[in-house]
Amino acid sequence: MIGRWVCCGAVMASLWCDTLWSQEAPSTTAGKSAANSSATAPPDGPELTVEQLTESARKSIVVVTFTGRDGRNQGLGTGFVISEDGLIATNLHVIGEGRPISVQSSDGRKFEVKSVEAFDRHVDLAVIRVDATGLTPLNLGDSNSVRQGQSVIALGNPQGLKYSVVSGVLSGTQEINRQTMLQLAIPIEPGNSGGPVLDRQGRVLGIVTMKSAVTENLGFAMPVNELKELVASPNPTLMSRWLTLGALDPQEWTVLFGGRWKQRAGRILAEGTGTGFGGRTVCLSTTPPPEAPFELAVDVKLDNEEGAAGLAFCADGGDKHYGFYPTGGRLRLTCFLGPDVNSWPVLAELRSEHYRKGEWNHLQVRFQPDKIECFVNGHRVIESTD
Repeated sequence: MIGRWVCCGAVMASLWCDTLWSQEAPSTTAGKSAANSSATAPPDGPELTVEQLTESARKSIVVVTFTGRDGRNQGLGTGFVISEDGLIATNLHVIGEGRPISVQSSDGRKFEVKSVEAFDRHVDLAVIRVDATGLTPLNLGDSNSVRQGQSVIALGNPQGLKYSVVSGVLSGTQEINRQTMLQLAIPIEPGNSGGPVLDRQGRVLGIVTMKSAVTENLGFAMPVNELKELVASPNPTLMSRWLTLGALDPQEWTVLFGGRWKQRAGRILAEGTGTGFGGRTVCLSTTPPPEAPFELAVDVKLDNEEGAAGLAFCADGGDKHYGFYPTGGRLRLTCFLGPDVNSWPVLAELRSEHYRKGEWNHLQVRFQPDKIECFVNGHRVIESTD
């Protein structure tokens, strides 16, 4: 089965993982000037009921969907209209990078995204443009004027339930990764990301960005003033260009079983699941395999320890290869002989004090004609004579 080998790392990106963006220096890219087309906040008026706010704002809420290379929907989030001629605000992590994006309005109309008008990884925000006119924008408020304890509502598409609304309280502000965020006493679920947080006059105070991983009814929103700065500095990226961002060089890498692989700052990242059994996806180097003995190494970090990512080696370009990887807090060496789990004998599996959950781990394989040695963070943990 010896043929090709791979040395690649994967970060399993999560809809609720803000650290993927905050680890990088601020980067702003954008589109055609939109500052004048965004609705500005009206003077203070009477407070509206939740029912009145929902009725008024619902027409401005959209479902944002991204698709994989196989054309299937792979994720869903929220956005909201900020100009009548097609500008929509959302989170960057909702649209991702290099993915086809589509938008559905509350009246059922579907739009393909023409361009990404602006985005900033540091604040996890993006502004996209669809080919539409006559949309109803929300008024952008002033997040510097928020009051602790004031009543707010959030609109979005939690767990795929479209155009839902929930009310709560703005608890205050918090510094997270050197970024001031609005703290919300509101239940936030996957699919809410990118949705607006409104005050009782219907003005946008923030953009729902993440939830607490340990506490219910606690979420965080990016202040709307960050969005206004982004809108004021456009520099559009057409979708034909956007889809190539971070694309792997096909002269260097071959992807099997679908999945979304990209490269940024010297790292190879995998998002979502592949079309193989159990969501399996493999990225193989096109470099001719070395003669044994040889060594391979990669640094791997899992957002979710129930997932798996690591080294595949001695691959035949199809279903067959060895794999050394962490999963469920354990290290595993598997011989993949076919398309499903019934043909994947596990050669060794163990827990190791040298593996660090939730952190970057250095995996290394030393392949010799008579044995395979596997290391994590410089410590040998597995030896097999398979």
